[in-house]
Amino acid sequence: MKLRSITQDEELALKAAVKRALKMGGGAASVQHMVGAEESRLSRYANPHELDSHAKITDAIEIDRQTGTPVILSAMASLLGYRLVAEEHEADSKLSPRDIVRVATETSQFMAVLADATDDNVIDSHERRLIDQEAEEAVASIRRAQAKAKGM
Repeated sequence: MKLRSITQDEELALKAAVKRALKMGGGAASVQHMVGAEESRLSRYANPHELDSHAKITDAIEIDRQTGTPVILSAMASLLGYRLVAEEHEADSKLSPRDIVRVATETSQFMAVLADATDDNVIDSHERRLIDQEAEEAVASIRRAQAKAKGM
């Protein structure tokens, strides 16, 4: 008998986040070398039909690092009712190509969540939370790039 509070929908949301992160990182075949986990294991982490196989915390961090943005960590935070906010670093005061990639990544994640949420013409509370989270992250990345551009 399971006493866990995590729902099947939440498990599927985590798997979807892993799938998105792996795709953004260049695919499981590419990411496996940085994570130190076999491609087949990474694929199981993203497979919605293998609910008993989830990414270890250390693997999730490595996948997010390879992706360049906290896709999996953001999904976990959202399930707990939180959102991530990037730390500001003084050394990063100039606009760089990485900032541009971050804006593109965050806005594409927002668009992907919107597309997923509207696919069935019903937006539930979990989807609303994900939309809010991704919108905040996209806006934050745009504002950071905007602020850096002003300082150039």
